[in-house]
Amino acid sequence: LVRAVALARRNVRDLTLDIYGKGGLEQELRELIADEKAESYIRLMGQQDMTHVYAEYSGYIAASFSEGFGLSLMEATGSGLAMIGFDVPYGNSTFIANEENGYLLPFSREDQVDARVRALARAIIRLFTEADLEAFHQKSYAIASEFLEEKVALRWKKLFEKLAAEGERSRTFLRASATARTRRSICFSAARREAVHSECGRLCFSGICNFFRFPTGIASIPGTLLRYFRNCARRSCACFSVEATKAAKRSA
Repeated sequence: LVRAVALARRNVRDLTLDIYGKGGLEQELRELIADEKAESYIRLMGQQDMTHVYAEYSGYIAASFSEGFGLSLMEATGSGLAMIGFDVPYGNSTFIANEENGYLLPFSREDQVDARVRALARAIIRLFTEADLEAFHQKSYAIASEFLEEKVALRWKKLFEKLAAEGERSRTFLRASATARTRRSICFSAARREAVHSECGRLCFSGICNFFRFPTGIASIPGTLLRYFRNCARRSCACFSVEATKAAKRSA
């Protein structure tokens, strides 16, 4: 990222980069910045309260080669920033709509470092010389709006209701079967289990685990369903079993 900004600055003379956070590579970054003679326009900002920081910038760059949901990605998008990042799984592709709110760059593990630097530099130059930044900002706001608490909570509510209904149909089937043993369980096919695991993972990656509020409107959650959610959670997001099942118990 440092090298890419130094390269892009040859075309965008007022370009600056601020890097937030702390980590073990700080000294290496300082040396790289010095090597590029970029001390005047690339700064290491350390750990800060980011509440009002994003609004001071025009763009956000995610230069990592692997990415989870990424709270900073959601915060930057929610602040209306134009976005640049590599097309790696999960976070970047969730928040960057290529050519609409930024640039999602093709990525291959086989790419050389120099090729990645040039790709980032080209995207930065395009962002500040060709793009309609106002349109990019508005699209970022629109993307972020899909992750508002009430919208994500509603998706959880629909998932709970869907699985509760599935469980009730399974119990009805068991009661009607003369050969079935009397037991309280939820019977999902292997394909159905995978679909549920996928949905739990998708919703967890939607960030609900950071601010989970169990949606109202579900009178009770069967204990067997709670156990099933725990199993789903172990395969998709550890936060889910801690937060969602506790909330479901309180509702029940």
